[in-house]
Amino acid sequence: MVKVSQSTSAPVNPSRRALEQSALRRARALVDHMRTLYRELERRTGAPITAHRALHCIDAEPGLSPSELAAILGVKRSNLSHLLRLMSERGWVERRRVVDDQRSVQLHLLPAGRALVGATHGRVAGVLQRAIAGLANAELRELDRSLHTLQGRLPALGPVPVAQAVRRSAVAPKPRRRR
Repeated sequence: MVKVSQSTSAPVNPSRRALEQSALRRARALVDHMRTLYRELERRTGAPITAHRALHCIDAEPGLSPSELAAILGVKRSNLSHLLRLMSERGWVERRRVVDDQRSVQLHLLPAGRALVGATHGRVAGVLQRAIAGLANAELRELDRSLHTLQGRLPALGPVPVAQAVRRSAVAPKPRRRR
């Protein structure tokens, strides 16, 4: 029996279906593995993974502006403001005004931030980077092309109707406990 693809309504042969299932399992396994590593890092340090990424960026390039850091991390400036406030409150980062232009701010690590970077450097935060660095050039190009294609297709899938699901679950009856 030939199945029809949900996305294109074109016939899908069994070997194609098996390949899709294999790719999906591997992608989910990668996401789950990284999520587990990040959760463990967050649990041990009390800092969100985005803070670790930011600290490593500031350590590698002292004096970054908040806008530059937001671009590197791929986050909105408003989200970064909350993160910078957290990192400042914990004594990891300080914002310094630029001498020539008091409107501009540069980010620098404080000793506690440097200690956190040193304690976590190369452990969890660099796992994916090291795995990618270990690929041959041809493998890296193939991975980059494939991820670019996949990433380009994700927005076309549309938003997940989370609000509807939450509303439905709020009115759903609670399951009865077995005794």
